[in-house]
Amino acid sequence: MTRYTGYDVFSNESDEILKDLNKALINDTIIEAEIKSANNGGFIVEYKGFPCFLPLSLTTNKFAPKLDIVSLLDSKQKFKIKDIRSKSVILSRKAYLDEYYLKLETEELENIEIGEHFVGKIQSVQSYGLFIFREYSIGLLHISLILGFEFEASDFDKPKLLRNALKEAFPKGNSVSVIIINKTDDNKYSLDFDRTD
Repeated sequence: MTRYTGYDVFSNESDEILKDLNKALINDTIIEAEIKSANNGGFIVEYKGFPCFLPLSLTTNKFAPKLDIVSLLDSKQKFKIKDIRSKSVILSRKAYLDEYYLKLETEELENIEIGEHFVGKIQSVQSYGLFIFREYSIGLLHISLILGFEFEASDFDKPKLLRNALKEAFPKGNSVSVIIINKTDDNKYSLDFDRTD
């Protein structure tokens, strides 16, 4: 336990804190703790003074801004507990963020309307079209609705060729103005180009 210099994880006080952390693990609740330092594998995080470990792989998720290690140091963050082994507590900021962004996505999907215009970012390119981020949700712009992109019916037998052509014309991360044209019962939606631009 040398990486936790100055804190006795075997003290009676630490046992009480571990009880709190075990309760949070069992109840799948969120805790707030402070990120104190970084190492090659992740971060040392203190919960009420008790040292926990946050692996780098569990620090962020795909929706969160790019990981900035410097801004995370000495900041209070929200976590879920991934695992507790003896006196070692493994935290996950990713699990908290996944839950947080899922809630935002659900709210956004419940409120979208047919005919709504927005500027989104291209999240991924497939042979059949573009997946575009709104703010927290993703819609599909089908290849058949992409103006100026010519293809033959036989081209659908060549998905790699179609995907490469779409990637060249519409790079991932580019912004595109679109309109919602359909919404399904499972809250997925399809898009068309915003032709008012």
